[in-house]
Amino acid sequence: ALVVTAALWWVFAGMNGRKVTAHFAAAVGVYPGGDVRVLGVKVGTIDEVTPEGKTVKVVFTLDRDVRIPPGATNWMGR
Repeated sequence: ALVVTAALWWVFAGMNGRKVTAHFAAAVGVYPGGDVRVLGVKVGTIDEVTPEGKTVKVVFTLDRDVRIPPGATNWMGR
């Protein structure tokens, strides 16, 4: 029963979106609970912001239907 419960939780927990981890040189004005937006359209929510030395780790959840192209990078080159 425990294995079945864990499996069902894993399946349904991922239904709302996909977790993404990104590292940035700076993340000014980025806070947990904030929106992730692409061209002004909300596509997700910021879950965690953690300074790590010279970078900032940002974990966020993207809506399931959002597609990120392979090799996507920060367009500002940071």
